[in-house]
Amino acid sequence: MKRDFGLMVAGTQVVLAASGDEKHPPENILDGNTETFWITTGMFPQEFILSFANLIKISSMKIHCYNVRSLGIERSIAGEPVDFEPMTNTGKCIQQIF
Repeated sequence: MKRDFGLMVAGTQVVLAASGDEKHPPENILDGNTETFWITTGMFPQEFILSFANLIKISSMKIHCYNVRSLGIERSIAGEPVDFEPMTNTGKCIQQIF
């Protein structure tokens, strides 16, 4: 059985978000509810950084998004959010398994 590590209940946290809205905060990314969401200022680029409770192996990722011009995913295995390396850059928001 696959476990969803991308949720607050799994200990995942949003440690940085480029912008936020009081009614639609970045933490909504991790609540598991597709009816809630993070809304940005509309200025580009936007980014957020997630911190997982433990080192994990990601085999797939599902992202629900709307009006996203392009999407890039990077990772860091450092203890701090530094030294990111690109994992994928789709140019558009689609479900991609890598």
